[in-house]
Amino acid sequence: MNFFARGKASVKDQIMVDRPRPVVEEVPSLSPDDPVHSLLHQQLPQTAPPPVVTNLSPPGDPRIALVVDNLVTPQECMALIQNTERLGYSAALLNVGGGLQLLATDVRKSSRRVVDSQPLASALFQRVASYVPAIPGRNIVGLNERLRFLRYDKGDTFRPHKDGNYVRPDGSEHSHLTLQLYLNDDFTGGATTMWFDDRVKKATPGERQDGVVPVTGRIAIFDHAILHEGAIVDQGIKYSMRTDIMYSA
Repeated sequence: MNFFARGKASVKDQIMVDRPRPVVEEVPSLSPDDPVHSLLHQQLPQTAPPPVVTNLSPPGDPRIALVVDNLVTPQECMALIQNTERLGYSAALLNVGGGLQLLATDVRKSSRRVVDSQPLASALFQRVASYVPAIPGRNIVGLNERLRFLRYDKGDTFRPHKDGNYVRPDGSEHSHLTLQLYLNDDFTGGATTMWFDDRVKKATPGERQDGVVPVTGRIAIFDHAILHEGAIVDQGIKYSMRTDIMYSA
């Protein structure tokens, strides 16, 4: 996620004041035999309920935003949580562009485990591919194999931001959509709030806000250009996984 992907330079300068020096995040490599690579199969179990799709985009808004339920089972979600906890989490960093990241807990406070797994990404893509909307002039390729598993403890949050797009080093593929998989729902708070008019507005008591309520196995797919927030977790621990949907250049 790039907090500054579409922000003004002055905003970036303000965020950078009194920060640690940005670094290139190192992603630990995994053995090809690590169990995490085989936690998902390409086909859902036959006993799984049928997928349900809900559109989130307001009428007339061309940006893509939807959720798909029942593409990943609760048992698979629990296995992903257990295995990423086995691998270990560390403080999530903030993408500031140019391949650099820094720690900024007043903007992004959570933990993260990055897993590079083509088998896991391919299996998830096989399940979700038929629900991914077409983009004119682009062919969908698959999911970015860099899977970012996120853990939000009580009090953790990610302030309003837009996701940055990812381009392969050879320029052959570009990301346009975010895929967010919610791995549990036994916590309070932690919704993904969206502002389609780019204006952050806090809800009054009882007011409904646009966005996604985490449900175990729910997948949210939305345009990188949609302003959104990982709302504060009030109680419990929230787990999710984020990656990119890649298209041909």
